[in-house]
Amino acid sequence: MTVRLDRMQRGLVEALSGVASTVSWAMGEAPRDTADLLSLRLRAGPSPLHRQHAHERLVDAAELVDVQVTGAVLNDRAVLELNDFPYIVDVVDAGATPTDIRDAFVTTVTEQDGETITVTAVDTDRLQLTPITGGAIRSVKLSGPLSTTTVTLGEPVAITEGTSTMVVEVSAYSLDRTPRGGAHSILGEVLARLTRPDVVEKLGRWGVSIYDRGVVTDLSAIAGGHWESRALLELTIAMRSTVVSSVPFIESVGLDIVIDDEIAATVAVP
Repeated sequence: MTVRLDRMQRGLVEALSGVASTVSWAMGEAPRDTADLLSLRLRAGPSPLHRQHAHERLVDAAELVDVQVTGAVLNDRAVLELNDFPYIVDVVDAGATPTDIRDAFVTTVTEQDGETITVTAVDTDRLQLTPITGGAIRSVKLSGPLSTTTVTLGEPVAITEGTSTMVVEVSAYSLDRTPRGGAHSILGEVLARLTRPDVVEKLGRWGVSIYDRGVVTDLSAIAGGHWESRALLELTIAMRSTVVSSVPFIESVGLDIVIDDEIAATVAVP
């Protein structure tokens, strides 16, 4: 079972950026040189969702996908959706070229999927995707100034998808002990931000869904001598879990036919 915890980590940090001076995953002892801190920690999971319904399907995995960047117009958005995960490059520079867009895709796809997919720059405006592991390229969708020039299919694979949940512990620390500026207030802002449609959409790009937001617990009494306030929030996160398996190949089929003598006599032709 594969659950992309790296995407969950990136998605939450991106969604909560700016809520506190520092937003990061647990680093051991909290630094004391910042006014406030939001620290995230995976406390439990991932584990299959209770009473979930897994779904299996057969797909023709690709052995080679050649993608061409067809243009670079200001304010264009190029989207390479790979296995239902969108890689997005926005053209914000009037002087951008197809090579710039291609290079951006090579960098981001290699950074996120480099362990399973090889991305190669070809010519000035093309990139090629080849799998390192079986079934690594199961779905490719393009929008914006992108087109496919070659798609080579390989052996079919079985994809089983379900939902897994995990508990993420969000701790807030603050030197401010006032109700409107302390740790409790910071986590109140976290809860408010996670309900915003734009944040929900961004988390969805990373494949992250907030299953349960929990409640804020004030821990200021046991925060220690260096912090004025501390609060805790537990989020239950839901993400897709995927299992890729090969499909057995049937080389030959043996068939034995036995004809009853009476039946044979009945259908005999003189």
